[in-house]
Amino acid sequence: MLDHGGHLVLIGPMGSGKTTVGEVLARRLGRPFFDSDRQIEAEYGASGRDLASVQGVAWLHRVEDDALRKAISSEEPAVIAAAASVANRPGLSGILGDAFVVLLTGDAATLAARAERGGHRRPVSIDEYAEVSAIRAEAVRPIASLEIDVTELGPEAVVDEILAGFRSREQGKPRY
Repeated sequence: MLDHGGHLVLIGPMGSGKTTVGEVLARRLGRPFFDSDRQIEAEYGASGRDLASVQGVAWLHRVEDDALRKAISSEEPAVIAAAASVANRPGLSGILGDAFVVLLTGDAATLAARAERGGHRRPVSIDEYAEVSAIRAEAVRPIASLEIDVTELGPEAVVDEILAGFRSREQGKPRY
């Protein structure tokens, strides 16, 4: 079993496959899996979409930050699917510490269409989706250990790329 010794954090826009990839990755690594959407639903009894409609998007983003902080505080190395909004937070690198951060990106239209299929996500226009995704990706790139364009990749192929990046890091090779 490959063990980096720290957390592996997936960050990317809605529809980039964080949950699906995270589940497969956690299973293959034999690690627990934390999904911020699921943590929030379990704690508040409602989806992020419903919470945002009642409490507001800014409130939801604070809750998503809290979910990441709780997951990252676990002492056992885990795979963590962080909410896309955490990319906007100042001090993100301090929160993540030495975690292996994977930025999942892709074609905005493709990923937005995937995001629409999940009823737990708040609806956004394609223009807003593309703009916000680009801004967040730029914020995460400096701290990402690996970036993967998931537009045309299935979950298993994404996991294979992540594991290859993990191995490269373990062997001291460049991260890209």
